[in-house]
Amino acid sequence: MSAVQSMNKERFWELIDDARQATDDWKSMFEPLMDRLSGLDEQDIVRWGHIFDEYLALSYKDKLYAAAYVMQNGCSYDSFDYFRGWLIAQGKDVYFKALAEPESLVNVQSVKILAREVNASECAPMRGYTNSARFEIILSAASEAYGRKYPRRFDQDDQSENEYSTVAEKFRLTKKEKVVIADDITYADDIDVKWVGSRSFFEKDEDKGKITVDELLPTLYKIFNGGDIDSNSTLSNVSPEGVSTGTNDLTEVFLEIECTRQSIIKSVNATIDRTIMLLENKNNLHNQRDYKSVVGDAPAVTGNVVPITINPAIFVRKKPVAVMIADKCTSVKSWREVMSTVLYQCCQDPVYYERLMDLRGKASGNFRIFLASKPDGMTKPVKIVEGLYVEAHHGAQGMMYALTNKVLAPINYDCAQINIYIR
Repeated sequence: MSAVQSMNKERFWELIDDARQATDDWKSMFEPLMDRLSGLDEQDIVRWGHIFDEYLALSYKDKLYAAAYVMQNGCSYDSFDYFRGWLIAQGKDVYFKALAEPESLVNVQSVKILAREVNASECAPMRGYTNSARFEIILSAASEAYGRKYPRRFDQDDQSENEYSTVAEKFRLTKKEKVVIADDITYADDIDVKWVGSRSFFEKDEDKGKITVDELLPTLYKIFNGGDIDSNSTLSNVSPEGVSTGTNDLTEVFLEIECTRQSIIKSVNATIDRTIMLLENKNNLHNQRDYKSVVGDAPAVTGNVVPITINPAIFVRKKPVAVMIADKCTSVKSWREVMSTVLYQCCQDPVYYERLMDLRGKASGNFRIFLASKPDGMTKPVKIVEGLYVEAHHGAQGMMYALTNKVLAPINYDCAQINIYIR
């Protein structure tokens, strides 16, 4: 009998824990994990990968999806895979507790840090994230380790995937092993509950009666939407799996300070913008009188005229009635129509059309892809032209910020020629 036990679920979690404890946090654990996996023989490497895939599949549950949706401000199917990769990387204790009750994630230190950063970024949208709940690369850890262990087998890229798949097929888990892995899991009673993101989705008949994420996960939702993070913790003991100890972390303190500072700046900017808009109201009547002479037979429009580049906080609780792009005016009834009108107009120019197409899959909000070639994974996709979809699951402020800063600015579109009539 070999002195080293063959790869099983216990060794699987030991390797995860060893790799995570070898570095400062989970974001840096991939290389330590590679060092450990590439030191195994080919059977144990691929069996580790099979066990990982099994835990990944067993965590594909609706209530956990809701947790990912809250923590990532929306979640596509691919993002949910990356989220579950992150969950496994947090260790056995966090993984099993999350499936028994996804709300338990509020006690995980890395989740607290992420929540603080999300809230700070809401205060200052230009901030970037240094934390997340996505670990995409760990999904291919076994094949990567295999390639490092046997580099000569991977000399030709087009054969590498087939090579690993052939070996992986040779050492598949038995049905009994899969049952043993699954038997350890205790799911929440409502783990398969059907939910919707918000009440606004009740416009669809198929969504009526479904619970919303804020009702399903009230504590988790609260800490990712400005609530007191520490007061929602329930665990106080130290844990190697990353469960919060209640000890102040300098990173968290800095994020609190940054959020406060940016909140003050945001408030001052909004006040100044409102003052400017009030002063500009004196010119509105003149703008409206000259309107027909500029746009010809377009219907008369009344309302305050503001540039699209204004602080988007101004748009909250306002109704758009028209969009003026250069000398062309289009009546609109919603912010979604504002966005689609602007993007459609961009697509009429071949240069901007190509730039928008190049931006697909790259422009995103906090975590949600904003532009894509197809609607898959989007919550409220709007088709602009063939092969170009935009995510409309945003409020007025978030939508206009994303449009100007995530899309129009990167393609160098002249936003100065865009004005919006609002009421």
